[in-house]
Amino acid sequence: MVVPLAVEVRAHGHIVEAIAEGLATKHFEKADFRFYFQGTVDFQKDPFILDSLRVLRHISPEVVVVSAGSPIHLERQFAITASQLQIPLVCVEDYWGVSSKLQPTRATPQLVLSIDSYGKAIAQELYPSAAIQIVGHHEIKAITDAQNDTAGLAIFAEKTRGFDHTCVLVGGGAYTTAEIKLLVQSLKKSSGKWCLVPRFHPKTLAWSSEDGRTLEDVWKELLGPLGDRVVYVPGVKTETVVAGADVVASGFSTLMSGSAYIGKPTVCLKTKETMESLLAQSNGILNEVPVVALGCADVMESPVDLATFLGKTYLRAQEEFQPYDPKKAFTALSQFLN
Repeated sequence: MVVPLAVEVRAHGHIVEAIAEGLATKHFEKADFRFYFQGTVDFQKDPFILDSLRVLRHISPEVVVVSAGSPIHLERQFAITASQLQIPLVCVEDYWGVSSKLQPTRATPQLVLSIDSYGKAIAQELYPSAAIQIVGHHEIKAITDAQNDTAGLAIFAEKTRGFDHTCVLVGGGAYTTAEIKLLVQSLKKSSGKWCLVPRFHPKTLAWSSEDGRTLEDVWKELLGPLGDRVVYVPGVKTETVVAGADVVASGFSTLMSGSAYIGKPTVCLKTKETMESLLAQSNGILNEVPVVALGCADVMESPVDLATFLGKTYLRAQEEFQPYDPKKAFTALSQFLN
């Protein structure tokens, strides 16, 4: 969500100094930004050092705009330094409550660009003196665009031909292991001929599990008993796969809001590991999955027949979730600075 905002800022004649790491770098590159500094893809495996104090003193920016990635690194470092230097700080949220990762006792944004009313309420509790502006969900535009991806949808249909129903699993992180176990058991007792289409966050595949194997190897082993009922659809965007599915299952992925928005049966795989990870990743703020709390997803805690979810829709989703609007984000930023 930061890159589209940066594009708007640049379009209005302002200078943007891009400092990025991880998968975000490719989005800056695609938007034709030159980097002031470009970090590695995964700082945990390929660490680097950047002196944020020296950088900000050299650039002397009017404002520092950060997101709050996972795992967070440069964003928090620059947010803390900006607060120390009393440089105006803006946090762009792409999930409920992620601005908490900036460590409110050390970094205090004066403006938080949040995704919806639920996110705004959390941000107001975290930063009572900050301005909070709702700018929408990045996944909503992506998922509505995916509905028009005829080529991708055709590939998905061809790959899943021969099955009555398709379930897409969106996951990433060690907690996904428990979700796979739950979903595999559900598929075994589901009515009709189902296939499972896994979509894992690419960054997490190489992460190590408790037994030292990569998560990718662990997940492949767990999915093994399903045989050819596990279908991979490479070369097609995850949003397109979601748009083509009959049921979408995940722990707490942002894709769940998009899935519910377009009327797909959306299932929260509520395992102990999932909820512990959500709580940890939100710094103790989220003890429930926001999409579920908003009434925009069903919950699975034990194996069930997936056919029970077919036909489910969530009318509230189109009320709560709106597409991300970079122009609205830029307007909020401009008003904040002026």
